[in-house]
Formats: sequence, C-alpha cells, structure tokens
Amino acid sequence: MSDPLIIAAIVAGIAVPALHKTRLLLDDLEKLSDAPETVENLKGELSLVEAAIDSFSTITQPQWQALGTSIVDQAKTTLITCQESCEKFKADLLGWTRHSGDGKLSWRGRAVVGFFKQTRIEAMLVQLHRYQGSLNLVASTATLHYSILNTRITNHIKASISEKAAEIASSIISTDLQLATVNTELDRLDLGVNAPNTLNGGYDQGTEQSILGQERAVLESCLRLLEALKSKNKEGKEHAARKERNQLINTTFGQKNYGLQQVVKHGSFSNLSFGGPHSAAGQSTRWSLLTTSRQLLVNMLVVLY
Repeated sequence: MSDPLIIAAIVAGIAVPALHKTRLLLDDLEKLSDAPETVENLKGELSLVEAAIDSFSTITQPQWQALGTSIVDQAKTTLITCQESCEKFKADLLGWTRHSGDGKLSWRGRAVVGFFKQTRIEAMLVQLHRYQGSLNLVASTATLHYSILNTRITNHIKASISEKAAEIASSIISTDLQLATVNTELDRLDLGVNAPNTLNGGYDQGTEQSILGQERAVLESCLRLLEALKSKNKEGKEHAARKERNQLINTTFGQKNYGLQQVVKHGSFSNLSFGGPHSAAGQSTRWSLLTTSRQLLVNMLVVLY
C-alpha cells in the first residue's frame, strides 16, 4: 500500500461514511430542543469530531505516504470504530426518545436520557473526545512530517516537533488513565460488586459491562494510534537532526569581497565564494590565496631539503 493514490482513496472511502454517520447523529441530537445538559455536551463533542474527520480531506496524497502504513492502518481502524460508535448511539437514542415528538422530550424521555442512561452518555462523551483528539493529531502530524522530509530544517520546524511530542505524550497519558479507570470498573463488575440504581431500584450489570467493554475497545484503538504517532514523531526528530547536520549552506562574507574574513562552521560548505566572478576585488582575493598557497609549498620544500 505504498502508492499514495491508493492510500488516499482507502482513507477517503472510510472517512466519508464515518463523517456521514457523525452528522446523522448530530442531526438527531439537534432536533431535541429541550434536551438535558448532557445531550448538549454530546452535541459539542460531535461537532469537534465532525471537524476532525473533515480535516482528513486536507491531507494530501504525499502527506499520507509520508505518514506510512502503520499510522494509516491505525487511522482507518479509529475511523471505523468512530462510525460504529455513532451508529450504536443513534440506535440507543431512538429507543430512548420513542415516546417524544415535535423535537421535545417527553417526561419519560427526559428521565431516561437525563438519568437512567447517564453511564452510556458519559461513556460516549469519553469516546468522542478520544476520537477528535487522535484524529486531529493524525492531520497535524501528516503536515509536520511532510515538511520535515521535504523542506529545510528551521528552528520553527524543530520547535513544532517538540510541541507535537509533548501533545502526543499528554494524550497518551490521559488515554492511559481513562483506560485504567474503565478496567477497574470492569474488574469490579466481574467480581459482582454492584451499585444499584437508586431511582428505579434495579441494576443492569450486563448493560454496564457492555458499555464499558465498548469504551475500553475505543480507548485501546486510540492508544495504538497515539503510540504510532509517537513513533513517527520520534522518527521525524531523528531525520530532522540528520538533515540539519548535512544541510549545505550558502555563505556571504559581508557586503565586501575583500579584507580579512573569519567563519566557524561545523559541517560542510558549498557555494562558497570570495568576491564576484569578474570583480577586481574577487580576482585580487583569489590571487592572494593562490600566492599564499604557493609560498607555503615552497617553505615546506625548503624545510624538507
């Protein structure tokens, strides 16, 4: 899958339906005019995910190729998981609001969405936040890594590499913490430690396990993507360091082409000139250097003999 055209086509083929499912869910939530605050939060996160997926259209074919197959594969998996999450939540929302109409929640709908399904909504919020953060990092890393490979290494690029490393590391830490929390909750349920719902007197352990299991799958998928981005950023940093060491420079000695000049350069020189090709000062400088070199050679011969 090294052909950038193939890579771009495959990603687009997954991003488009994921974007479509995200927008469908957002449309359903927008229709709930008097929804609780938790639903409003979902709408905000969905808008961010929508923008993150849409940003994939700005990634050029060469940029996808620069990212490499590992990140592309992980990005595809994350997009597919995002699409599935939106489809499942849309189906749940339809069931919760089946007694509502005219864009307003019935009292039963408000109770279901506002309390009974709080765990489900909070889990979806976590998933959406992970999706948008990870996908945004894919787009920004694609742009940065392409610049590392194809442009001169500058202080700005080096600073961007460091900033990207810190951003990825922070996202990995927060994802790890969320994953640890989910695993703790799943362990608690496996041990049969229930927390009964005080409003309806019941407890659906199977449902909560299913919700947490889905959340864990999402977090693990995003974590794999983040680790791949971390590796790519490290690779980019190493490439930038090598490229900077080997960069050839053009040196200009002031505004004049004569007189004593001094420069210290760790590395190689190219296009180094002393004076213009036809200037009298340039000719004088070259003649002076040639004369000095000849004199040194004569002195060495005298010493030898």
